[in-house]
Amino acid sequence: MLPRNGFDVHLVPVAFFGGQTTAGNAVTVPGRPLLVLRYQLTLEGNALLRRRRGGLILEVHSDVELPRCPALVLVGNKDRLPLAISDGVTLQAFAPLPLNARAWTRLGDVTPPKEFRGFLRVFADVPPNLAGDVAVIDPPLSSLQW
Repeated sequence: MLPRNGFDVHLVPVAFFGGQTTAGNAVTVPGRPLLVLRYQLTLEGNALLRRRRGGLILEVHSDVELPRCPALVLVGNKDRLPLAISDGVTLQAFAPLPLNARAWTRLGDVTPPKEFRGFLRVFADVPPNLAGDVAVIDPPLSSLQW
């Protein structure tokens, strides 16, 4: 796991030829800080009612306090787990809100359309130049199949 406050990667090129090892000049590449968000989709009520009425709750967790969490989008794909924010149907968008450190925050209720069957996944809706700065960690796959 990479530290969330940034890191340095030290690279040393090495070549092997004729039983000899030759190392090149080391280079240091600084890594930017990474915002790690975890989410969970939990059932509201009991499992028997889940497919009849909807009833999922989206909660998000951060290790650090955030005055403004990035906007999040719930994407559904009927055939497989969505691979990107554009890989399926946008089922719901969640506006940015503050998150407390090390606590689950309820973002809202989720009710996929009754005719929807497939996989759900949450993505951060950030500009492309910031996409590498946010990691959204998925819960177990079993909770993402609807």
